[in-house]
Amino acid sequence: MQSDKLVSQTVCSMDNELCVGQLCSNCGVDLLEDYFENIDMDQQIVYYQWTSAEGKTIKSPVHVDLDSAKEELYDQLSSLARHVYDAKRQHIELRHLKDGLKPGEIIIHEDFSENYAIRQQAEIMSAHWCAEQITIFTVIVFYRPEVGSELQHESYGIVSDEMHHDKCMSYWSDGAGSQFQNRYNFTNLLYHQSDFGCTADWNFFATSHGKGPVDGIGGEVKRSVRRAILKGTVVVNDVVEFYHAAERLNKRINVLFVSQGVIKEAAAQLVERWNNSKTLPGTHSFHYVKPVSTEAVACGRNSPFTTGQPALAIHSIVKESATTSAHVIAPIPADRPATCTPTCTCIDAVPGNFVMVKYDTKKSRNVFLGQVVARDEADLEITLLRSKDSDHKIFVFPANEDKAWIDDQQVQEIVDTPKMDSRGRYIFNHAIAVTE
Repeated sequence: MQSDKLVSQTVCSMDNELCVGQLCSNCGVDLLEDYFENIDMDQQIVYYQWTSAEGKTIKSPVHVDLDSAKEELYDQLSSLARHVYDAKRQHIELRHLKDGLKPGEIIIHEDFSENYAIRQQAEIMSAHWCAEQITIFTVIVFYRPEVGSELQHESYGIVSDEMHHDKCMSYWSDGAGSQFQNRYNFTNLLYHQSDFGCTADWNFFATSHGKGPVDGIGGEVKRSVRRAILKGTVVVNDVVEFYHAAERLNKRINVLFVSQGVIKEAAAQLVERWNNSKTLPGTHSFHYVKPVSTEAVACGRNSPFTTGQPALAIHSIVKESATTSAHVIAPIPADRPATCTPTCTCIDAVPGNFVMVKYDTKKSRNVFLGQVVARDEADLEITLLRSKDSDHKIFVFPANEDKAWIDDQQVQEIVDTPKMDSRGRYIFNHAIAVTE
């Protein structure tokens, strides 16, 4: 049975985020138990598993009993439904964004093409072992010239000798941690408005599902130069000669050249902001990132364009300061409203903080866990989380957002930022005293 058909039998619907996220009580890998009825689970079997060792990735045989193989299958299937959903959803989001693109907005789809090794026709043997490498960064820019016009695009191939790969705009790329999905890129997003004069968000395709038209650009640039070399019409010895050949041979692709020196000079100017950044918790579980302040980004498991109401988490990606540290009770600001007395212990929560919030009624006091989304003077907008275990250590954002505006005097305390697991759940080191 194919994996996509098998995983579909573990959920009610592959289009329901609650089901694929294992938040539905009717879903789960236990639905496959019927396949193992009346079978000797102690019998020995052999299956093949991809493994990596000493820089090689190979299919290795695994000798186990059937019961152990079943547990391994269940473990892999438990996260596969979410992966399949994310892969399909991100492509739907991009299609929706293209269909609704307005004049003045652009979509940038980008990727690194596989490095090109310079080869010569009838080269001598020793030349084979010292071929120069060239980086090709490929970009497609989508735009709509005017209302009602067809979607247009421009293709770019940026050639460089730099081997280190480190709203107005909506960026789309794969989720390679060494290239795009990392704290350096997220930190640059915080400065996008000041750097380029417009806001931006970044969208990631699911792992191994990021192939698209940009890959064709890199292939066409390399193919055209390689074919010209084999014909003997050009000689390419370095990156500059490759650039001139590619520019002349590709009339429908805008081929640009960026030298290693230019890239290193730009990187040197960014070092200070990068040194003051920190890793986004659960980086690779997010497929959507957008700045919400000069210190924090909003993140989503998927891009929000088709729903309009994403379940976002807010995270600070700037190293902790007096305004962002957990468990800080700040001095009362001079502009604090008159409702605060000199003895008031209001807590200055900022977007991204997880907070304990109290709701008083005539009969009782309830305490909830929430995350601050926005602040307007003494008022806070929070998104409430729901506990998923009896110990109140595991919390999730509900599929239907539960947002509310509160007075900051309702904040009891700021709690430590939790860790996020592969299923998008927030795990705290200690029990959270909620009374929901």
